[in-house]
Amino acid sequence: MKRPFILSLLVTGLSLSSPFSQAETLPLPLTGPAYAIANEAYMAYNRKDYDLAIAKANEALRQRADASQLRDLIALAERDKYRRDHPQRAYKTRPKPGYLEGNQALRAYARHDYNGSASHARKAIAQAPKSLDYRMMLIEALQRQQRLDEAQTAINDAEQALGPQPVLTRRRQAIQEQVAVDKAATGYKALARGDNETAVSEARDAVRSFPKQMAYRKLLVSALIAQGQYAEARSAATEALALNGNDAT
Repeated sequence: MKRPFILSLLVTGLSLSSPFSQAETLPLPLTGPAYAIANEAYMAYNRKDYDLAIAKANEALRQRADASQLRDLIALAERDKYRRDHPQRAYKTRPKPGYLEGNQALRAYARHDYNGSASHARKAIAQAPKSLDYRMMLIEALQRQQRLDEAQTAINDAEQALGPQPVLTRRRQAIQEQVAVDKAATGYKALARGDNETAVSEARDAVRSFPKQMAYRKLLVSALIAQGQYAEARSAATEALALNGNDAT
């Protein structure tokens, strides 16, 4: 049986090969050079080398200005440096609500103890619910553990407490992209082993999350063809080609 013309366009208009050779996730914040420099800042802070910690954190911030945990580190390093240099004055200074738990959250994060960091961040938020820094620390720690549903819930809670924030909007989008990539990677694996039903389901979820991402639409068309659902594959291909700026008629 000859396939509809629209499906034959897939050979040239929509490559059905997977762009994922294996399961992939989008880079989490503070990867690459910024991550390496940030680690140097954390290690310097743990050594009580506050000047170096501040310098390295500022250097990393120049590469990733949206990394709120680095601003937390700078604030803590500046405060601890002051307490070290002015012990009498520091003794009389009472920490702000959430500071001690926030400090512990940051230290745990520096040790890559993301579960502990999330736990301390939650306690800091309970003491200072209007602190965006503590909320971002929680979101970051959850995201590092791939607890993406919890991270999205934490973003929703933060918006309810603080109102719309650009940094929260950007983080939600990054997490949604990561979820979609995970779905697509699972879909390609299912397609490779002949589990076409799972492949279609995962591809639909990925397309639903990011309808403008061509790779997810290619996966959906490929899975539908493999399942023999040519009418639905034709419809999906038409939408994909239209999105790609091609005339599918």
